[in-house]
Amino acid sequence: GPVGGTDPGAGSQPPPPSGGAPAPGAGSPPPGAGGPPPGGGDPGVPPTPGTAPGGQVGIKDDPNDGIDFDWEETAPGSICRAGHYVGTFEGTWASSFTFVGVPIPVTGNVDMWLEESSNGEFLEVSQGTISGVADFVFPYEVSISGRLDCRTKQFENGVLQNGIYIVPGLPPVDWDGTVTASYDKTKGAFVNATWAGAERVNPAFTGSGFWTAEWVP
Repeated sequence: GPVGGTDPGAGSQPPPPSGGAPAPGAGSPPPGAGGPPPGGGDPGVPPTPGTAPGGQVGIKDDPNDGIDFDWEETAPGSICRAGHYVGTFEGTWASSFTFVGVPIPVTGNVDMWLEESSNGEFLEVSQGTISGVADFVFPYEVSISGRLDCRTKQFENGVLQNGIYIVPGLPPVDWDGTVTASYDKTKGAFVNATWAGAERVNPAFTGSGFWTAEWVP
């Protein structure tokens, strides 16, 4: 047997390696750790939220769809809508047919269509009519024109033209005027809107009041 109980193979084994190349797999990161995410980009930085289709910043909707119009350089969701607008028209008018121009009430409806301008900078009234009655009896009608600047949210060059009102048994009275308004993008509506007009032959006889118009699908 072995002398003193010593294993014959003891001392004959080579010493463990010191230094040198690491064992296979040692220190290697697990697959997928580190590096940019698929598709590139800065890891750890969430992507910038986009906007819904048809509402991207700097992208305008199809100008032929007649519904939504996204202006360049506006925040997502801040849009001016092309299409059909309806609303109300009210105020008073001092007619040349009344005693010393006593003001009479005026009520009516606004009906107009806005379309993108040829240069893409504005929404313009392509057709618009205001009609109603004065003093609850006498009919009137007038055309409205102008354009909406979506960046300033103002209705510009607003004009009432070719207006006429009728008193039975008397010649029709021609009149013209102007309109102003701001635009509320969240509501798709003209707000703080005013009008003023005067008879064409007797401009001392005038009228004024307020109007509204809101986009309808």
